[in-house]
Amino acid sequence: MTKLATKRKWLFADYYDKWIQTYKEGVVASATYTKYLMTAKWIRTLTGEMKMEQLDRSEMQSLVNRYAQTHEKVTTQDFVTQIRAAITDAIDEGILTRNPMIRIVIKGKEPTRKKHKKYLERDELDKLIKVLDLSGNDPTWDKFIFLLAKTGLRFAEALALTPADFDLDNLTLTVNKTWDHKSSQGGFKPTKTPSSMRTIAIDYKTARIIDRIIDQFPGDEPIFVHGKRVFDSTVNTHLKRLCEKAGITVITCHGLRHTQASVLIANSIPIMVVSKRLGHANVSTTQETYAHLLKDTEHKADDKISMIMASLG
Repeated sequence: MTKLATKRKWLFADYYDKWIQTYKEGVVASATYTKYLMTAKWIRTLTGEMKMEQLDRSEMQSLVNRYAQTHEKVTTQDFVTQIRAAITDAIDEGILTRNPMIRIVIKGKEPTRKKHKKYLERDELDKLIKVLDLSGNDPTWDKFIFLLAKTGLRFAEALALTPADFDLDNLTLTVNKTWDHKSSQGGFKPTKTPSSMRTIAIDYKTARIIDRIIDQFPGDEPIFVHGKRVFDSTVNTHLKRLCEKAGITVITCHGLRHTQASVLIANSIPIMVVSKRLGHANVSTTQETYAHLLKDTEHKADDKISMIMASLG
């Protein structure tokens, strides 16, 4: 029996376990790795003795449907995303000849509690920026929040920024590390994934504010860590007060990341560009996270296409 033939006889659950160990262990953040392990447990529970060679669209849809019976839709979407990544690699290896995850329908329980909107609309973002105190040269939380809103960086990525990470002549900043704010010792850590390492464009207003700050710091010193431990709850509480002052939806620092994505998508920035700017591992993550926003732009595009076609002939 060939090596590929042997792998096709593997249990799907065994393949997924090995896939996690090979491609995710020591690569993704610990919290993300824990999610993969939970997905692995559910796969083993729900698929039993199902072998790789038995995987087809019907079986995978059945798996997703059974998972969705006890999970909300957004959680089921994450479940599908993590399975889809493993299936893609199985296809690349030649273990599977067809993709059983094509056109999978994602269901899920209704949320047990009403969920609040996690991002700001464009006009709300304008109101938030207007109440920020961006004066002076000190690296304040108002300026940190401004930077998050203008870049879509993760909280730990923004904390780790040093003067050397900015190229103000070319209006860019580079993300190549994070700050371990969950540890009492702090310190630099690798990015969430290799694809999180990126260089993104910043606007001249952001550059002007950063320029006033970074002159005070050595090139390798984090700008927003002031010699003591930083708690995300502290900054989120500060942001909450600012949102209330501006009379807008109260969101968290991570909500500013979602806001960045929503503003870009609403302005027809290609999803591939948005994905790269956010540092997502792949564009499918971006598509599934912001599917509701992409649906709106799809409708607008359909209208535009209809107008273009109607103008012909």
